[in-house]
Amino acid sequence: MNLFYIGRMRSFGCVGNSIYVLENVMRTTLELPDTLVHEALSLTKIASKTELIRFALENIIQREKINELSNYFGKLNLDIDLNKLRNR
Repeated sequence: MNLFYIGRMRSFGCVGNSIYVLENVMRTTLELPDTLVHEALSLTKIASKTELIRFALENIIQREKINELSNYFGKLNLDIDLNKLRNR
């Protein structure tokens, strides 16, 4: 098991060309399988476990929002005249 602590702090982080200011970060202790963490770190090329968890959470949120949007497919009547739009 891989135990690590993510804490409440105000700090700066840098991923690629992006700079993040972290505020109101929740501290928590997680028990995660070592093999799962190491595989995810190697696949994503993310350096820290904290960034890995943040990346995973952001991806889960994005995936669920996309799933929610897909529920509206075919249910919205936008009343769009494509020919009129093409001739603008």
